[in-house]
Amino acid sequence: MTLTLRLHERIIEEEALPTRGYGPMEQQSGTKRPWEERVAETGARLRDEFQEELRRVVRFIDDEVVPEVRRNGSTALRSAASRLQQLAEHMDDNKHSNPGSKSGESGNSDGETR
Repeated sequence: MTLTLRLHERIIEEEALPTRGYGPMEQQSGTKRPWEERVAETGARLRDEFQEELRRVVRFIDDEVVPEVRRNGSTALRSAASRLQQLAEHMDDNKHSNPGSKSGESGNSDGETR
């Protein structure tokens, strides 16, 4: 089990909503009316389903997404570096092909220089 999954499980345990003993649904005699019991049971079931789904999402991220990013991260960086190199060459070519421009002009319409 990964650190991320353990952290999320701890958060879920700490933030779990109580299903009994709180609020106006609890009568003084300690028994609930039938509809209140159904609401409490449904809330508890939904909470449990949500917690399980959250665990599945975290497990998927840890098992599938993170390793894929680690495998292909360097490839993506190399691709980005190649594209940046092409852009720099294109900018240099444009600078050399426009010899009539004054030094210090950037071509901005508002007269700013870079």
